Amino acid sequence: MKVLEEIVKKIIDKCNKGTVLYESITGSNTVLTLSDDASNYEYLEIEYVQGGSTINRIKAKNNERATLFYTISGTIDNKQYVQVGSNLVEIKSKTITFLNGNYVNFYSDAFRNASFVNSSIYIKKVVGYK
Repeated sequence: MKVLEEIVKKIIDKCNKGTVLYESITGSNTVLTLSDDASNYEYLEIEYVQGGSTINRIKAKNNERATLFYTISGTIDNKQYVQVGSNLVEIKSKTITFLNGNYVNFYSDAFRNASFVNSSIYIKKVVGYK
């Protein structure tokens, strides 16, 4: 019976909502300070947006780097475009630091690329799961 109780406890723990370690309405794209050390969690769920649009989520772990990806599309000067971008972040202890980022624009008549340090990706929420 004790084994069954342990299994049920593990399942309940996995289904919990986690612990919010960072949350901001506007988000941040520089250095985030978490309310607890990331090493206390099995993984983190990072919620981020690009330009205030679609919310994306990834899982990441302490002492690792993670890549935040996005795609957007639209029209500029009557030309269709798709922008694909990413930003590398590093998770260490109580901080998440934005590193380098890149994006490429595909226009209906050409292609252009660029790189940046401070991206238009903003982390809005970080949740830790044990």
